[in-house]
Amino acid sequence: KQNFDLLPQDTDFFEQARANLAKGGATGRLLEELQGKLVNGQTGEAFKIDEANPPKYFVFYHAARWCPYTQAFTPSFLKLYNESISKHPEYQVIYVPAEKSAAELKQYATEMNFPWPVVKFGEDNKMAVMAKILGRSSIPEFGVADRYGNIIIDNQAVDRDTALKQLEALLKQESAKK
Repeated sequence: KQNFDLLPQDTDFFEQARANLAKGGATGRLLEELQGKLVNGQTGEAFKIDEANPPKYFVFYHAARWCPYTQAFTPSFLKLYNESISKHPEYQVIYVPAEKSAAELKQYATEMNFPWPVVKFGEDNKMAVMAKILGRSSIPEFGVADRYGNIIIDNQAVDRDTALKQLEALLKQESAKK
């Protein structure tokens, strides 16, 4: 717990910043937080995000198999994923479980055939950046953020159906840019 009075030019801070810019920018705090905490929901195998070519946006889907609202909403979200999001490599969907056990999570991931990675059961409460994105006031909910943790779509500010429509609009904008 010591403080040092150093001028920025007396450190390697600028050198590191230039190196990050040269390789396309910094990895991003959110991406760093996710590494080592993601698995395939059906198999439990580790899932690693490619740091050399990271997604621009993360879509967090917080839900639970036991929730009737999740049961009603998940098919719509899966449909959007299968029709649109899967064609956008700049997006990565992450399922954040609210299930009561790892076995229940695996069962739900298998039943719904989740095509996206899942935060390991019990790891979500250790993720400060993600916690800002998901308010956890209700389920299901989803939020969209860039890899630095800046919120793009806030499910806390609008209902989940409106947030889903905002995500569809965002995907259409991305398609128009291509």
